[in-house]
Amino acid sequence: DQIADDAKFRLIEVKRQPIRKRKETYSYVNENSIVGRDVDKDRIVDMLLDPSILGDVPVLAIVGMGGLGKTALAQLVYNHKRIQAEFHKRRFWVCVSDQDQNQFNIKTILAKIYKLAT
Repeated sequence: DQIADDAKFRLIEVKRQPIRKRKETYSYVNENSIVGRDVDKDRIVDMLLDPSILGDVPVLAIVGMGGLGKTALAQLVYNHKRIQAEFHKRRFWVCVSDQDQNQFNIKTILAKIYKLAT
């Protein structure tokens, strides 16, 4: 703060918009184009369908740097035959991105899911 207040540095704040907005994702995936995710996919499916979990809907976050295949992994799980059979018409794909560098707005996300469900 002292450095910023010092006029000799003439510091100014520049707010920049994202250079490129990320495209919205969809649930479709060409499984033949994804390599090396079978173990991760099966672990996640097993976790989501674990019969010892009662009552609450299981939630699993997939986090990491861009380009690691988080979306592809989520698509593989979403389209897995066991997930389709268990959740049938209760599966919803919602694209959630923090592209504008704001905090995730849970109300907006839940509103998207509610709109899809109704």
